[in-house]
Amino acid sequence: ADDRSGLFGEGLIRTIHPGVFGRLGDLRATIRYQGSLYPSAYLHRATTGPGVRTTFLKGLFLDIDLLAFVEKTEGFGPFLAEELDRFALAADDLAVGPEIDSSFVWDGRDDPIEPMRGGLIVIGSRINPLAAEGAANHPFVNVGTDLRGFIPLTRSISIALRGSGEWSLLDEGDGIPLGERLFGGGNYGFRGFGARLLSPVVFRCLQDFCKDVQVGGRSLVESSLELRFLPPLKQFGVIAFGDLGGASEDLNPFAHGPSVAAGLGARLRIWYLPAAVDLAYRILHEGDVQGIEERPIQVFFRIGEAF
Repeated sequence: ADDRSGLFGEGLIRTIHPGVFGRLGDLRATIRYQGSLYPSAYLHRATTGPGVRTTFLKGLFLDIDLLAFVEKTEGFGPFLAEELDRFALAADDLAVGPEIDSSFVWDGRDDPIEPMRGGLIVIGSRINPLAAEGAANHPFVNVGTDLRGFIPLTRSISIALRGSGEWSLLDEGDGIPLGERLFGGGNYGFRGFGARLLSPVVFRCLQDFCKDVQVGGRSLVESSLELRFLPPLKQFGVIAFGDLGGASEDLNPFAHGPSVAAGLGARLRIWYLPAAVDLAYRILHEGDVQGIEERPIQVFFRIGEAF
């Protein structure tokens, strides 16, 4: 009864002005709203501002956006003073300030939906080094990377590897706001947990009901190894996978031990629309073997790229 409910999603309006900075530099302006549902909270986040995309070669580019942001949290907390300090949590529910987003991307995959060869490298950062007047002081420096590689064995069989991580480096001011806290799990992350459930937790009791509250970490790593069988021009495929992940309130994502999951998946190309169904079993959580009473079985469905 205490969980948040309602509509969530996001919208983006962007104008692009090619060649403003010469042959390689495109100017853009962005307005974006994100309504995000967390395990025990709801986040409204809006950003706007100009940006630049520089394309060096096909598949190789640099994005930089100078944004203003405001984010409002509902239902997150309240927390005890020692919890605020231990997890670098924000005590208030409003954060406002400037934000500099940057990402360097090389995309050498043979297919953006179901790649079987090539690779992808993404290195990015989100920075708010200042505090806005009249608002709480919430500076943050988040850096992350996403590395993917695909090794073809035959036309139909490939080995896929992925490793991604993000760190929130700046533990200053009045805490790290919810939008910059790190949560893993779900369809596109560690498949041993549902979306945003790979996270440090605070144990909370309300009247006679107790539960773990996911509060997000300052470090997060998620990685996957897949053996893919995707025959060309067929409407089906199968995969076997293993996932490794960790999240922590400090800069070591495996401070509490690793989490491991494994499973099988089906890939469907129905009317040229790629869909995936994965059945995962969580073997370890923070180094502890999971019994059936821990509800370790997860089923995921998605439309679109696996990774």
